[in-house]
Amino acid sequence: LELSNNKLKTIPSSLLELKNLNRISLQNNKFNISEEFYLKDPIKQITYLLALQNNNNRALNEAKLLVVGDERVGKTSIINRLVQQNYDTNQTTTEGIDILNYKFANGIKLNIWDFAGQEITHQTHQFFLSRRSLYLLVIDAQKEDIDSAIYNWLNVIKTNSENSPIIIVVNKIDRNRSFSFDINRYQKDFNIVEVCYISAEQEENIEVLIETINKESRNLEGVSDIIPSEWFKIKDELEKFADNNQDFIEKSAFETLCEKYGVIDENSQDTLLTILNQIGTIVTYENHSRLNM
Repeated sequence: LELSNNKLKTIPSSLLELKNLNRISLQNNKFNISEEFYLKDPIKQITYLLALQNNNNRALNEAKLLVVGDERVGKTSIINRLVQQNYDTNQTTTEGIDILNYKFANGIKLNIWDFAGQEITHQTHQFFLSRRSLYLLVIDAQKEDIDSAIYNWLNVIKTNSENSPIIIVVNKIDRNRSFSFDINRYQKDFNIVEVCYISAEQEENIEVLIETINKESRNLEGVSDIIPSEWFKIKDELEKFADNNQDFIEKSAFETLCEKYGVIDENSQDTLLTILNQIGTIVTYENHSRLNM
């Protein structure tokens, strides 16, 4: 069904009756949604647009920021500077993953995922890296011979995030002013958008890093997508589970929560799950054959 380039603002619910619809083209109309949306299953596209038509809507303005790198490069200290404006000289090493959120000056709320750097944890990272996200790859200016580690991290990000943007953060420059990251060496193969030289300990160039995060998070695909208000209510309820230290729920509990707010269509529920996974509210394995049950 070809409906592109028609200046459409709405679609009729009768489109859901096209049970044998294999492809629909809705591009270049007046729907305030990201291009990625048009790659979805036709019925999911129709269901999502109908949900937007029938609700009070808000811009998403939320994304996921993943901070990765080797052990003891200062990932948590950088996050503390960004979020809490402080530095702890006795900061302990992150074990597993720490998650917190912060609303930056550009109005975007970022769900910040701080990954442990110990080598034994690297194989598990692939289950939490996501697309349509912003990545900080932190390296230590004191370590000169780290090409293999940098390539490894960049390949892991590229493989699991469909080429999401990467900011290289060179930390501890106060201890090695001569360090220079060779962006030309990596940029042809990886989506490196900026290199920031900072010192979390001395609070050097932290504002430059914040400005870079503001700019790149605003440019993320889908960050300004319009979402039905009921979907926001479901997201808020899910965040309360985390606040109460409930680390996981069954999908049936999610479906019950959706029904509470009138989101009973399976396609709408699946689309919401995808969005919540991409912005870091939850982790779901919808495309993993062994983990999506």
